[in-house]
Amino acid sequence: SGDYKLLADILAKTGGTGDEIYNAYTKGAALDSVLTSKVDFLKQGAEEFKKNGDRVREGDIRMEILKLKADKAGQRDYFDAGFAYYQGNSYEKSKGLFNTYSQKWPDETFGWQMLFTIGRLEDSTMEKGLAVPYAIKYLEVLEKDTTKNRKSILSTAGYLAQYYANITKDKVKALEYLKKMLVFDPTNEGIIGNIKALEKS
Repeated sequence: SGDYKLLADILAKTGGTGDEIYNAYTKGAALDSVLTSKVDFLKQGAEEFKKNGDRVREGDIRMEILKLKADKAGQRDYFDAGFAYYQGNSYEKSKGLFNTYSQKWPDETFGWQMLFTIGRLEDSTMEKGLAVPYAIKYLEVLEKDTTKNRKSILSTAGYLAQYYANITKDKVKALEYLKKMLVFDPTNEGIIGNIKALEKS
């Protein structure tokens, strides 16, 4: 496998394609008979792609690690692969991984946070409501530790208040989230003003 690492390094310095470098790492890993060594070898490849700014190929390599680890893959394995795809603007692949992450570890914030983030990018005007289900679930998990997650609770509740006030025109739901925000920021004049405006309308 060391020869394939050398090949990958040479290809990277001499204009080799992403496919050629990727194949060098996967072929090198296949030669090793020890699982941990295979994984370590592929991680080297992932870090090289990351360093060179090819985040999609990094995600592809990390997917190979997930396949090798199978049921033993942990939170970090799924997160790193999903985040690499996110950084490479490969949102469908990223969402697939973070959906799996959220199903496996539903009480962790990271999966819901990333799904919420991607939803906002894919629906920047909020008109489709793509991020809303993830925002609701993310907020639910955040509220399990209100001290640690205060800022995230405020921003997520603010997103939902804005969606219900401006997109669906659901004053009741908008007020629900504004009042939730007021609990965490009781002197905020903007929140207070928005509540009064909605209550009068």
